[in-house]
Amino acid sequence: MTELIVKYPDRTADHFALGRLRITIGRSARNDLCIPDPFASRVHAEVRREGDGYLLQDLGSANGTLYNGANVEGVVPLTPGGRIQIGETEIIFDDGSYNSSMGATMITDNSEVKLWSRSSHSCLRRCLRTDV
Repeated sequence: MTELIVKYPDRTADHFALGRLRITIGRSARNDLCIPDPFASRVHAEVRREGDGYLLQDLGSANGTLYNGANVEGVVPLTPGGRIQIGETEIIFDDGSYNSSMGATMITDNSEVKLWSRSSHSCLRRCLRTDV
């Protein structure tokens, strides 16, 4: 099932099934997907199905829409795991092939474990005790 995974800055993620040909995203309750983000416009963007694919378009929002870190201008095709940023809300496109553990790589050596997260560009380290 194709869906959008909505990651809010202050609560757990929601899953929104893409069952219609066109959905609107924005702050207003009149949208198909309402996001309570103060940086989102009332009607901010749309995702629509065309053929076998899905497209993203900003609808003239005040603060713009990012897709995989780039400003959305015109229509952008969505790819599995693609990241839509509207204000502080991140929305991940999942066509059923996206694995939520993707995007993190475990790197190990004898002294420590490092977890690199591409989304936050941070490196978390946990030193391992060698005397255990």
